[in-house]
Amino acid sequence: MWKNSLDRIRLSAGHWNILLQSALINGIAFLELAVSRLLTHHLTNHPESARIGDKQLRLDEIRSLGSLEEAEKYLIDQEVERLMFGGLAT
Repeated sequence: MWKNSLDRIRLSAGHWNILLQSALINGIAFLELAVSRLLTHHLTNHPESARIGDKQLRLDEIRSLGSLEEAEKYLIDQEVERLMFGGLAT
């Protein structure tokens, strides 16, 4: 009984490659998310480390964000994006 069930669910080599590639992609996406959240948490608690005080926003940007807290979150999000995707030289 078990042998017949196992024979029916065997994966071909092509299916194994797809499964392994999918697992790798999911692992990388999880790692990116974890690092992004870690950076966001750190910069939220220590905004001086991101030099946010040196940043400037235009009046229309401030108005569209609505509050000082939202403006700070926006600047932190920009810094996280820069750190995550800006390359190693930045």
